[in-house]
Amino acid sequence: MPMPEAGRPRQLTRWQLAMKPRHVAALKMARRVLIFALGTLAAQGCVRAVYGTHHGRVKIVNGSDETIVKGDVVICGQRFDFDNLRSNEFRTFLYQIAGCPGQDYRVAVTFESGDAIIRRVGYVTNGFDFSDEVIVKRDNIALGYAWVGDRLDDSPR
Repeated sequence: MPMPEAGRPRQLTRWQLAMKPRHVAALKMARRVLIFALGTLAAQGCVRAVYGTHHGRVKIVNGSDETIVKGDVVICGQRFDFDNLRSNEFRTFLYQIAGCPGQDYRVAVTFESGDAIIRRVGYVTNGFDFSDEVIVKRDNIALGYAWVGDRLDDSPR
């Protein structure tokens, strides 16, 4: 094939002219497919972060000087009992946070003396994993250590 002269546009062969529209159309289609695929993956990541199943861990600590004869904690529609929890002991519970829009821990305890306390503490919502420590005192129930993140395994406690 002879070289084109300087300043003169190169002429395409019949085959090159016939293939050019197909080539351009194929590139446009490939670009559209790539943009669609990347957009779909990004959307799935956002949906997983907001609506996916996350997990929580709550540690109930008896910081009072008497035994808790009856106790329970309710979070995201899940109830956990911690009856007969002696002074300075704790129990840890794992729960799922699927479809749990903004809730707190409802903690109810009855001490050996017959005194009872019911409190709402902490905050849990969709999109994150939680690890909390709830401390039961003689006259109060309070949130101790709290951690929020993407993976419960990353929690230092």
